[in-house]
Amino acid sequence: MFKKIVLSALLVFLICCKNDDENNVQTFDSEGVITGIDLRLCPCCGGFFIDINDETYNFEPNDLPNNDIEITEDNAPIFVELNWENTECGNLITISAIREL
Repeated sequence: MFKKIVLSALLVFLICCKNDDENNVQTFDSEGVITGIDLRLCPCCGGFFIDINDETYNFEPNDLPNNDIEITEDNAPIFVELNWENTECGNLITISAIREL
Protein backbone atom coordinates (compact mmCIF):
# COMPACT_ATOMS: atom_id res chain seq x y z
CA MET A 1 0.00 0.00 0.00
CA PHE A 2 2.84 2.39 0.90
CA LYS A 3 4.49 1.77 -2.49
CA LYS A 4 1.26 2.70 -4.30
CA ILE A 5 1.00 5.98 -2.39
CA VAL A 6 4.63 6.89 -3.09
CA LEU A 7 4.28 5.92 -6.75
CA SER A 8 1.08 7.97 -7.07
CA ALA A 9 2.70 11.00 -5.43
CA LEU A 10 5.73 10.69 -7.70
CA LEU A 11 3.51 10.42 -10.76
CA VAL A 12 1.54 13.55 -9.78
CA PHE A 13 4.81 15.41 -9.16
CA LEU A 14 6.22 14.48 -12.58
CA ILE A 15 3.03 15.44 -14.39
CA CYS A 16 2.96 18.86 -12.72
CA CYS A 17 6.59 19.76 -13.48
CA LYS A 18 7.31 22.26 -16.25
CA ASN A 19 10.45 22.88 -18.21
CA ASP A 20 11.29 26.54 -17.50
CA ASP A 21 13.47 26.77 -20.62
CA GLU A 22 10.40 26.37 -22.83
CA ASN A 23 8.58 29.16 -20.99
CA ASN A 24 11.42 31.69 -21.33
CA VAL A 25 11.77 31.59 -25.12
CA GLN A 26 11.17 35.06 -26.57
CA THR A 27 9.10 35.11 -29.74
CA PHE A 28 9.02 37.99 -32.19
CA ASP A 29 6.24 39.16 -34.50
CA SER A 30 8.29 41.09 -37.08
CA GLU A 31 11.66 41.46 -38.73
CA GLY A 32 13.07 44.84 -39.60
CA VAL A 33 16.14 46.82 -40.61
CA ILE A 34 17.36 49.85 -38.68
CA THR A 35 18.53 52.04 -41.55
CA GLY A 36 19.84 55.22 -39.97
CA ILE A 37 19.28 58.29 -37.88
CA ASP A 38 16.20 60.52 -38.25
CA LEU A 39 17.43 64.12 -38.21
CA ARG A 40 14.05 65.71 -38.92
CA LEU A 41 12.87 68.31 -36.42
CA CYS A 42 9.17 67.75 -35.79
CA PRO A 43 7.10 66.55 -32.80
CA CYS A 44 6.86 62.94 -34.07
CA CYS A 45 10.33 62.73 -35.60
CA GLY A 46 13.80 61.94 -34.36
CA GLY A 47 15.51 58.80 -33.22
CA PHE A 48 16.21 56.17 -35.86
CA PHE A 49 14.47 54.91 -39.00
CA ILE A 50 13.42 51.26 -39.16
CA ASP A 51 11.94 49.44 -42.17
CA ILE A 52 9.29 46.83 -41.31
CA ASN A 53 7.21 45.09 -44.00
CA ASP A 54 8.12 47.66 -46.70
CA GLU A 55 7.06 50.57 -44.45
CA THR A 56 9.42 53.07 -42.80
CA TYR A 57 8.87 54.00 -39.16
CA ASN A 58 10.95 55.79 -36.56
CA PHE A 59 11.66 55.03 -32.91
CA GLU A 60 13.48 56.55 -29.96
CA PRO A 61 16.50 54.45 -28.93
CA ASN A 62 16.18 55.67 -25.32
CA ASP A 63 12.74 54.00 -25.13
CA LEU A 64 14.04 50.54 -26.12
CA PRO A 65 13.75 47.70 -23.63
CA ASN A 66 17.00 46.38 -22.16
CA ASN A 67 19.01 44.76 -24.94
CA ASP A 68 22.54 44.29 -26.19
CA ILE A 69 22.14 46.13 -29.49
CA GLU A 70 24.46 49.08 -29.92
CA ILE A 71 22.61 51.50 -32.16
CA THR A 72 24.60 54.41 -33.56
CA GLU A 73 24.42 56.36 -36.77
CA ASP A 74 27.62 54.65 -37.93
CA ASN A 75 26.63 50.96 -37.64
CA ALA A 76 23.46 50.91 -39.77
CA PRO A 77 21.95 48.85 -41.31
CA ILE A 78 21.14 46.57 -38.39
CA PHE A 79 18.88 43.57 -39.06
CA VAL A 80 16.57 42.85 -36.12
CA GLU A 81 13.59 40.86 -34.88
CA LEU A 82 11.13 42.87 -32.85
CA ASN A 83 7.73 43.29 -31.24
CA TRP A 84 6.28 46.74 -31.70
CA GLU A 85 3.12 48.87 -31.65
CA ASN A 86 2.03 51.99 -33.50
CA THR A 87 1.62 55.19 -31.55
CA GLU A 88 -0.73 58.07 -32.23
CA CYS A 89 2.23 60.17 -33.33
CA GLY A 90 2.82 59.75 -37.07
CA ASN A 91 5.17 56.87 -37.91
CA LEU A 92 6.66 56.76 -34.42
CA ILE A 93 6.49 53.25 -32.96
CA THR A 94 7.06 51.74 -29.53
CA ILE A 95 9.34 48.69 -29.46
CA SER A 96 8.59 46.25 -26.64
CA ALA A 97 11.23 43.60 -27.51
CA ILE A 98 14.14 43.57 -29.95
CA ARG A 99 17.02 41.27 -30.87
CA GLU A 100 19.75 41.62 -33.48
CA LEU A 101 19.84 38.94 -36.18
